[in-house]
Amino acid sequence: MNMHGHVGHFKILVGKFGEDHFCLIEMSWATSTVQRRKRRRQDDSPEMPPKSLCPGLSDVSHVVWIDTNDVNIDFIQYVGVETTDRYREGRPYKMFLYPGGSTAILSINMPNIKLAREVKVTLNHCKTNCNGVIDVLVNDSELVRGYTGTRWDNFGEQTFNIPLDMLTPGTNMVTIRLNEESRGVYWLSDLKIETVMK
Repeated sequence: MNMHGHVGHFKILVGKFGEDHFCLIEMSWATSTVQRRKRRRQDDSPEMPPKSLCPGLSDVSHVVWIDTNDVNIDFIQYVGVETTDRYREGRPYKMFLYPGGSTAILSINMPNIKLAREVKVTLNHCKTNCNGVIDVLVNDSELVRGYTGTRWDNFGEQTFNIPLDMLTPGTNMVTIRLNEESRGVYWLSDLKIETVMK
């Protein structure tokens, strides 16, 4: 089935990718899980912090928009993630392929967290027609586990409220991870961090 949609001024073609692309990826993962997990342990270093910190909380409410393909952003670290524009030509997105291994780690500076009334993270993402499942972690604690509420046929936004007791003054890490039991891939386009001060 071919489906067409638009995001901004970019044309999106979504169609024929269940068998043509994603089932091949899923089958490839199913036959080489051990090898991929072994390679991730040897080669990937998710513990390494990004080179800099995302602009964080100040004493005023604000929103930080983050394009995952902005080459000037170095406060997001990717592990086991590929970049493609196969179904959104001219506007690439990140593709999470490896269950339990594919992650995006965002480092946020929040020196004035005690002044915050609310902190939210919004993801513009797609679970694809193979139903990619994700976890969202804050400082290594699970905010959401096994999330499947994402659109499958197009990119869409979901917002998650971060409890203030999960955050600490200083550097905080927000991690998006392909769930270890996910049988499909997951796409991430962009995200935003919103803070509302007291």
